[in-house]
Amino acid sequence: MEAAKRRRVLWGIAQVVVSLAFLLTFLVWAPWLAARATTEFPADVVAKLPPGCPAAAVGHGIYSCIWAGTASSNPWGFGFLTLLWAGEWAFLIYTGVTGRSIKFT
Repeated sequence: MEAAKRRRVLWGIAQVVVSLAFLLTFLVWAPWLAARATTEFPADVVAKLPPGCPAAAVGHGIYSCIWAGTASSNPWGFGFLTLLWAGEWAFLIYTGVTGRSIKFT
């Protein structure tokens, strides 16, 4: 395989991997962004959450425990995840703008 084609294949594989990581990161980041302390929820909602759950978020009518707490109670973790998500987004934009994106021709 010639070098240019090999590079294009490697960039394509990297894009697929980063795209999947971008999706997974977003699926963790978005609920965490909306998380509120369990003390802010009514008692009947807190009763449905696991014991000791520090924070929860509601998505599509379903309450989910956010074990990492709220963004303000865990700023380093939330900041790291935000930077990771932004870096993945930047990689995808960079590879698209510079022509390193997947080509189906």
